[in-house]
Amino acid sequence: MERQDWDDAATFLHQASLLDSAIINGSLAMSAVPTSEIPDPPTVFLSEASDALFKLFLREFDAAAKVKDEERITRFFRLFPLIGKENEGLDVYGRFVCGIIAGRSRAAMTQCKPLVSVDEIDVSDQFVHVFRDDIDCSF
Repeated sequence: MERQDWDDAATFLHQASLLDSAIINGSLAMSAVPTSEIPDPPTVFLSEASDALFKLFLREFDAAAKVKDEERITRFFRLFPLIGKENEGLDVYGRFVCGIIAGRSRAAMTQCKPLVSVDEIDVSDQFVHVFRDDIDCSF
């Protein structure tokens, strides 16, 4: 992760997640893995690495989304499932897509011209009929 080889780091985490939990939590792993470089047990290390990568991927995804860099957006979107963050990745991508839709909707609405001016509408008769119908129905 220090070299920013995030694809390899995500692939490593994905491969580790495919291992049988008996191996990850086994006595050999518990005695061999905690080292001066990795002082935590394997499950703690993998969880913390996943969280750290998620923060990095989220930052990079947001930066790519801001400039609409489709290649980088796709790259980081594909990495979320590899680190066990499928739902979080879908949420992030969903917000990105909603932002695009909202922006296009706002642009479309500013280009629309009203069919009738507000000054041309006489709503007083319509309100009286609505209230009169409500009063008739309530008795």
